[in-house]
Amino acid sequence: MKKINLILILLVSFLSLYNCDRKNDPAVLPQQDVLTGVYSLREFSPGFGPFETYNPNDVIWQFMPDKSLVVKINTTLPANSQLPFVASTTATYTLVNDEKVTINEITYQISFTENKLILNADASADGKLITFDKIEI
Repeated sequence: MKKINLILILLVSFLSLYNCDRKNDPAVLPQQDVLTGVYSLREFSPGFGPFETYNPNDVIWQFMPDKSLVVKINTTLPANSQLPFVASTTATYTLVNDEKVTINEITYQISFTENKLILNADASADGKLITFDKIEI
């Protein structure tokens, strides 16, 4: 009887340790990418159209590890805004080599400067340029 109890205790201990290791296994957890985080929109240049500036927390984009993008609009946008999202929503994004991201069928070059995220869809040729401040949570 003691041998059976000892075997059961060892088996339960082993399974507990194995499950703890699997919870931290990178193959089991969604991988964070370069964009994962919360950002406050600060400036938007649509190329052709008026340049838009925003106060902190007016428009929040949260890039999630599962490649979803949660957009929260906390202000009234200009009537003619060409922002990729003009209402709060959840969308998806596709990342290529931590260098480019496709959102709403537009591909942006990704760059970071200090705590700023810059998404550039060929702004030198009148494409879109979106600048965010990273929000530390």
